[in-house]
Amino acid sequence: MQKLRDLGAVCQNYGIALVYLYGSKAEEGLRYLRGEEVRIDDKLADIDVGVVFKEPLPPPGERYKLYSNIFNEFEEIFRPLPLDLVFLEEGHSVFQVEALKGYCVYSMDEV
Repeated sequence: MQKLRDLGAVCQNYGIALVYLYGSKAEEGLRYLRGEEVRIDDKLADIDVGVVFKEPLPPPGERYKLYSNIFNEFEEIFRPLPLDLVFLEEGHSVFQVEALKGYCVYSMDEV
């Protein structure tokens, strides 16, 4: 459960309203965040993590800094599992729908 608390702290720090795990490794990511043992069978498969922000994203020229900072902090939480971070506001509706089919692991309203 410490990893879920760490995730919540990062989200609060960056104004993230929602975090979803989705894709083929979503369940493994959820178990890992809960502190359960997870075996890495495919080292090339990553955990898809989609985030939604409380406020509008910064301009594109400044967005890379935000992405990099969040990615680095999330990578620490999910290590050794590979990570693919997506700002869902930027994504196509297909990705957004896939994320919603996954697991919501953080909601600002539930903190």
